[in-house]
Amino acid sequence: MNSRHIVNIHRWKWITTPFVFLSFGFSSWVFAGEGGGRVTVVYAHESNIAIFATETHTNMPACSQSGNEWALSLATTAGRAQYALLLSAAAQGKQVTVSGRNDCTAWGDRETPSYILVKY
Repeated sequence: MNSRHIVNIHRWKWITTPFVFLSFGFSSWVFAGEGGGRVTVVYAHESNIAIFATETHTNMPACSQSGNEWALSLATTAGRAQYALLLSAAAQGKQVTVSGRNDCTAWGDRETPSYILVKY
């Protein structure tokens, strides 16, 4: 190999490396669960957890074993904001869109949402 080929290889290495790391970083979100429709159940657990159900929940991770239910932690600012949004949507009969995190960190058998969307 001559020096020109080596320079080209190094150039490609610097161009492709960030994309490889980005793809690994977002891979869990790519395969995360999705849900939506009306909120059919909302309950707060004594362990600072809120559990809710939507009409649909697809592509859920293997750890999520409870049908259309999701769980979020009320110990975090994001979790409290999501909980307030859920209560508002449920009270008004609005439909929600939920995107999961592909994990069950809040409650062992329910997917944790990454975000919740309500259109008013």
